Amino acid sequence: MYSYFFERTHAPEEGVIFVEMPFGVKDGYDFDRFYNGILVPLLRRIHLKPERSDGIYGPVGILELIIRSIQRAEIVIVDLSAASVNVGYELCAAQFYGKRCVFIAMEGSKIPTDLPNNRVLWYSPTNDVFAVHTFEEQLTAQIEALRKEPAEEMGPVRYVGMTRVPGTVKDVKPEYATVMTSDGDLGFLTGADIDYTRVYDDLTKRLKIGEHLNGGFVIDPVTQRPKYSLLNAEDNPWPRIASAYPLGTAFRGTVVSTSAVGAFVRIVGRVNGLVLKRSFPSGLPAVGEELDVEISRVDLTSRRVGLELQHPRVPVPLALPQVGEHFEAVVDRVVPVTAEGRGGYALLELEGYKRRGLLLAKNMTPELREDFDKGLLQPEEIITVEVISVDREAGKMLLRDLEDQLSEPRPE
Repeated sequence: MYSYFFERTHAPEEGVIFVEMPFGVKDGYDFDRFYNGILVPLLRRIHLKPERSDGIYGPVGILELIIRSIQRAEIVIVDLSAASVNVGYELCAAQFYGKRCVFIAMEGSKIPTDLPNNRVLWYSPTNDVFAVHTFEEQLTAQIEALRKEPAEEMGPVRYVGMTRVPGTVKDVKPEYATVMTSDGDLGFLTGADIDYTRVYDDLTKRLKIGEHLNGGFVIDPVTQRPKYSLLNAEDNPWPRIASAYPLGTAFRGTVVSTSAVGAFVRIVGRVNGLVLKRSFPSGLPAVGEELDVEISRVDLTSRRVGLELQHPRVPVPLALPQVGEHFEAVVDRVVPVTAEGRGGYALLELEGYKRRGLLLAKNMTPELREDFDKGLLQPEEIITVEVISVDREAGKMLLRDLEDQLSEPRPE
């Protein structure tokens, strides 16, 4: 004997209406004609998506398809006409899941005694124009009223914790990816459901169509609906971080990486906090160096932690040459003039100094300028230059190109 174990496996979808009603001709009335000629056009006119069990298909049995459709429905319409056993079974399933139901019946039908307090909207078996118009007005008003009421449905039982089910990426947009699971369900994966250490702003840079994922379904804490995720909620470190590291918490951490924005210091697990570059006027610390820091910001939504140094580093003035000094400088970088008029300079390394000097195109000799304009000036070439300007506060110096006089023999 087959028995179906009821559990919640699908979330409701806005606008989906599942219709539970008799099929074919019963007691001399054509219910298929009523469904296709009156109900479907009406529901579509008010921008709803009607479904009936004879119009749903899938790789599983019809009962499983019906149960899925009931779960997916925002509202269920139940036709109590003709005392249909199938309709009674589907009604029990809808009420088990806590669905909002609209009851309709053909005039003269006997309503089950178990439903005495539910309002029933009656329609005429003659389908005359006035009766149909009245019924449509009542049905529209009832649906609109129910949609304004808060849903009190059963939560998805199977998604307590994480239900692992492999999936394949079917479509990728910057905000989310559509995943088809191995059992035929569709799920949506956001940039917050890939890695607990960060939130991806553009999933097209992280996922590819056809890529296989080993994730599963979890309950979104905001919408309370199932979503596809690569993360197990039980492994989420952020609630622990928020409680263990409130604002102002001081600790010693290790620098694990640096970037153009600053230094990342390990907090717990794989979660790092950022110390901005402005905190290091003498240069970023080395990877592996320990810093005394404190929590200045915790953003759970973006998964970012801001840190401040407890003992700000005192800037050490960088040594700069004097105006008028000459050097045989090594070309480090060449920036040609762009179509927008930007660029037009070379950065040169001066022996004994960390700062690079700036040689503008206008300060080049005619010979060097010709090579520069033709793209012949390359890194690692040696150029004789003179320091013509020094900004010690900004740590900048301007150079001008000289004739190769330093390479000429000096007079005795």
